[in-house]
Amino acid sequence: MPTCLIHNDTTDGNLNRKGADEGPRVWFFDFDSSFTGHPLLDVDWDNRDILEVYAQEIDIADVDGLFWLIRKVFFMLRRS
Repeated sequence: MPTCLIHNDTTDGNLNRKGADEGPRVWFFDFDSSFTGHPLLDVDWDNRDILEVYAQEIDIADVDGLFWLIRKVFFMLRRS
């Protein structure tokens, strides 16, 4: 069971923590078509305060999870 699964719940439009069998420590973000108009790459990813406001705007439930994922991805990109 992974630590967290953040998945779009179409009944209320939020991204919520859910369990899944994707493997250990997997974070999964599923954006449906309602999020396609949001320029995610325009966010200042290194500033958690800005990211929190943006995440609330698009109804992301787990800001810390999103921030952790972004930092991990950028860390891995810098290493390669």
